Amino acid sequence: MKLLPRMVLVFLQLVGAWYLVPGIKQLLPNLGLGQYEIFVYAVLYAVVITLIGHIGALVLKEVRAPSGATLIASLALALVMAVLTLIPAVTQPLEQAVGALRSNRTLYPLIGALVGYFLRR
Repeated sequence: MKLLPRMVLVFLQLVGAWYLVPGIKQLLPNLGLGQYEIFVYAVLYAVVITLIGHIGALVLKEVRAPSGATLIASLALALVMAVLTLIPAVTQPLEQAVGALRSNRTLYPLIGALVGYFLRR
């Protein structure tokens, strides 16, 4: 498989999930989960990234369609990264090193979903 279609797919998934998930989240009813709302983001990121992967497989040549196992891997890693946001001993050093993580903790499950998607592939 060539590298360019995969790079385009990664870019589309990252940008698509970053802009679509907050809008989808606003459409959902407020469950009052507080800090545990990060898990809703994790599920949404995994689903949106997998859907964009399916669309990308239809549009981009040499990109295989993701399987159900890919969705499970993406969801699992997104949830693991969401759990990490609840552990200050993990997040504080990371947020000191990378300033962008301080202002937006939803980056953790987004990165987890992307990595899970491509680990399974």
